[in-house]
Amino acid sequence: MGEWRNRFADAFGYRHPDHDSYEFHITMAYMIDWLEDAAIPAWTAMLNDVAAEIRAAVPVPELRAPAFCSFADMNWFEERMVFGGD
Repeated sequence: MGEWRNRFADAFGYRHPDHDSYEFHITMAYMIDWLEDAAIPAWTAMLNDVAAEIRAAVPVPELRAPAFCSFADMNWFEERMVFGGD
């Protein structure tokens, strides 16, 4: 995925200031309020359990070809151009 990101940056002629230090991430949820300090240990344990379940169920995820997308919000991504796809 990092190589895709580098190639897109080269193709579009733009690199974000944090391009070289960016770490891939997936957002599982968005916080709508802060957790109470007392709840953090239980939340951390639950998150670790869920992460282990995901790793066990999908050790190597299959990825579709990368695509340039547009979006109005985080609910739908419109593929404008698929790179290397059929």
